[in-house]
Amino acid sequence: MPNFYLETSRYCGVLVIWRWEGSNFTFREIVNDLSNYIHTQISEGNPVILLSYEFGKSQNILKILRISNRILLNANIAKLTRILEENGIEFPEWEPYGKYNKNQLKKLNDYILLTPPYSIFKEPYKSLIATGAKVVSLSGKVLEDIYRKEIKADYYIPLSDHCDFNTLCNFVKKCNPNNIYLEHGKICEFSYFLLKTEKFTNLKSLEKNFIMDIKSNNLLII
Repeated sequence: MPNFYLETSRYCGVLVIWRWEGSNFTFREIVNDLSNYIHTQISEGNPVILLSYEFGKSQNILKILRISNRILLNANIAKLTRILEENGIEFPEWEPYGKYNKNQLKKLNDYILLTPPYSIFKEPYKSLIATGAKVVSLSGKVLEDIYRKEIKADYYIPLSDHCDFNTLCNFVKKCNPNNIYLEHGKICEFSYFLLKTEKFTNLKSLEKNFIMDIKSNNLLII
């Protein structure tokens, strides 16, 4: 997630880390991957449909898109984005996808459309996909086989709502906690990294042990 920052206290007794998806990619690498894929597909005459949650992630993606092409937003995403704009947040120029009917969209080959994942099972998205639009799924969940089976796409990018790998590791080092509890996600992989690379040996898993010995208020959950 861009601009991720947390202020740490001078002393952290217990740090609880929730959900690391298992991707070592940095946010910058993910942004470059997305931009390159869009440029390639548009240059080949294929419009691109980006699957993203309506609030938060869609607006982040809209801010980071490095393109000059037509950007269309699903009705709900457009509504939420407009509210943010009315409150002083600036975004690149975009249009509501409802401005075009299905036949008009079929004739266009230079647009990027942001819409929630569930919408691809509805019209006009099904027709747009059938006539050549490429689908990109943007979620930390794309690393899970079950998610890929449920949400089919031409390209998967592990863009999570949570901080990226480097940011999370730097935050752990900055906190320098007495005890680290890992909960949900790729616990084994992340604990191995912290143990071998950062030399943290005070690692525990909440999924295996829910009893926490917290004798003070120094509990920090991220």
